[in-house]
Amino acid sequence: MDLKKHILLLTFCFSAMGCVSIDVAPETESAEGLVYKAPGGSFQKRDTDNLDAYFVDKKSGNSISLKSSCYDPADPSIENLESTAFTGMSIEKEISKEEIIFNSREALDTKKLVKIDGVPVLVRMLIFKKNNCNYLISHVGVEKSFAITEANFKNFLDQLRAP
Repeated sequence: MDLKKHILLLTFCFSAMGCVSIDVAPETESAEGLVYKAPGGSFQKRDTDNLDAYFVDKKSGNSISLKSSCYDPADPSIENLESTAFTGMSIEKEISKEEIIFNSREALDTKKLVKIDGVPVLVRMLIFKKNNCNYLISHVGVEKSFAITEANFKNFLDQLRAP
């Protein structure tokens, strides 16, 4: 398997792991009325049952995903959602972590260097809560190509409107 396909598989597995760990309560459902546009560039939309949106860059293999989870009776904090999303990954370094306002709500914007199967991968997550829903938006890519798709991630965030 060539490196590009391997990284694509890793990013998909990461996205799936992050989403499964957030859906801790079977009573949760996805948000209705999400508004977003494709990140542009060479990103292609991929269908998946456990994500609201999932795009993969055909050149780098980097991914952008969106997951919502509504009416979770546990009502986890943003910090708890972040901790859960990174569970099971080898975190090498926390690059940045700041509280910001996103979609008129408090949000946590985190970037970490992790290793997945020994490969250095950068993960940026934006996590926020709005109207009984939790949102996790991620940008995942190998360390050396991550910067190439950062503008696409910003574009995706700029277009996203949570109900």
